[in-house]
Amino acid sequence: MTFYSNVANITASAGTVSGSRVTGIPLGTSVTITANNGANCAQSLTVSPPANCPGSGGCTYPRLTVGQPVCSGSTWSVSFTTDIGIISVNAGTVSGNTVLNIPVGTNLTVTATNALCVSSVNVASPVNAMYHAPIRRYPSAGRYVRRMERALTAYIIL
Repeated sequence: MTFYSNVANITASAGTVSGSRVTGIPLGTSVTITANNGANCAQSLTVSPPANCPGSGGCTYPRLTVGQPVCSGSTWSVSFTTDIGIISVNAGTVSGNTVLNIPVGTNLTVTATNALCVSSVNVASPVNAMYHAPIRRYPSAGRYVRRMERALTAYIIL
């Protein structure tokens, strides 16, 4: 699997981390990727394994990317992308490529389903969405937002 992070301290619960990839993950093993910036700020995401290797199940696994949590009072949101499949979530509301209004303390599972092939990413809830993060402008969003500084920005299931 490939991941994207803005910190260098990355660990994986299975497989070997090399650059921006985790390789050698046994089939059927969930993997938790943790990014830590060394300043008591860490973010973990868990990826559920595919039921079988691509091509052997008669379908194509969705490539699912999930961003980092964005805090907003007592709720949080997160963006995602997928190349194919139907998106479902266990909490919050899907609006376009964003899951909104997830209560703080509720972990999120984003699932992309394409026939029998399913890709899922679990995102841990921010600990405290009332954190007073600096206001920053994100050009892609075209607006100013408060964002908790998190170490892991996103990753893709390959």
